[in-house]
Amino acid sequence: MSLWQESESADSTSPCDVVDVSFRLSCSSLPVDHSLALSESVTKTVPWLKQSPFAGVHTIHVAGSQNGWERPDSDASSELQLSRRTRLRVRVASDQAQQLIDQLQGSILDVAGFPMQIDSASTRGLVPSATLFSRYTAFDQDNDFDNEGHFVDKVINECQLAGFQPRKILCGKISTIAGPKGPLLTRSVLLEDVPASVSLTIQQRGLGDFRLIGCGIMLPHKSTAPVQD
Repeated sequence: MSLWQESESADSTSPCDVVDVSFRLSCSSLPVDHSLALSESVTKTVPWLKQSPFAGVHTIHVAGSQNGWERPDSDASSELQLSRRTRLRVRVASDQAQQLIDQLQGSILDVAGFPMQIDSASTRGLVPSATLFSRYTAFDQDNDFDNEGHFVDKVINECQLAGFQPRKILCGKISTIAGPKGPLLTRSVLLEDVPASVSLTIQQRGLGDFRLIGCGIMLPHKSTAPVQD
């Protein structure tokens, strides 16, 4: 049960207090399901991220097909092959960005036994987008995950807390990733027709729980077609 109703959207913007810090890295491969291991390694080096309400560690995502290679499911034992363009991105409050860079840049992370050297960094502010997408979305203490209507209700509630009544929600299939307390059920979520006045707020807040393992990090998305396919 996805939600899809036509609506009008606002066009005002608001200042952004959250940024993505993008780090160049040297790492040839990672496990497909690396989110928890990456989070644990990053927060071991930068422990204050655990207390930062805006912090999120992006899952490292590579192209779905490379010379005939299809991206495995997240529970597979296969590895992702990283290119020189691959980046580690961490979302933090703007006034914490330099502290993050100072502590993380130059370090070598151990991500489930795979060494990852963290190199130079750049900072990019969030931008309003009418379409927002989260690859993995999860809610803590959710005992009824198979009920998509129940899941959609939770997404709606999160949006309402951000000052937005969503009318277009597209949920993807259930996928499982490693979580802090064991296997974690997640869904992808796409929000369409998000007013510019609240787009930044939703990106800053995120959707659901487990931001430090890449869940609920909202990304601008150009079109619904690739997600629907």
